[in-house]
Amino acid sequence: MTDPKISAFYVAVQEVNSLIQNGGTSSSRSLEEKIVEHLENAQLLGKLPKMGGAQEEVFMEVTKHGLRISAARSRLVKLRIPLIELVLLTTFVDGFGKTHAVFVEKSTTTRYQLHLLQLADDMAANVLCSLVKNAFVEAEEASALIEVIEPPSPSIA
Repeated sequence: MTDPKISAFYVAVQEVNSLIQNGGTSSSRSLEEKIVEHLENAQLLGKLPKMGGAQEEVFMEVTKHGLRISAARSRLVKLRIPLIELVLLTTFVDGFGKTHAVFVEKSTTTRYQLHLLQLADDMAANVLCSLVKNAFVEAEEASALIEVIEPPSPSIA
């Protein structure tokens, strides 16, 4: 899979256990809406770094195994999120007109982490979403092929 690298700025990482675990409450809003509201509130309250500030520039790559985020300067891999641990991906434009991508990963049975990245524009967000969708489709197709293939019968002597 030779997919393009998507340039972004890594803004923040936060644990969001309470948002995920309380997702089944009586609220009719989706998890995506709750996460975006959480991030925008944190941004307005100054709990997130100022957008466009001194965040680290990174490249994101989507492979058949998951998401890889590497430092733009050193090319060292900073973060890997296997597809199986990717709970949510959404993109949004904040109140200041900046486009963001949000990844939520389930790193253990009780720990959920949110990764916030600032993208160049909506086109980069669309490409990222398309690449992740295609990775899941390919994984599902590969899984279906494995289930169809029957193991060889033991020979009876």
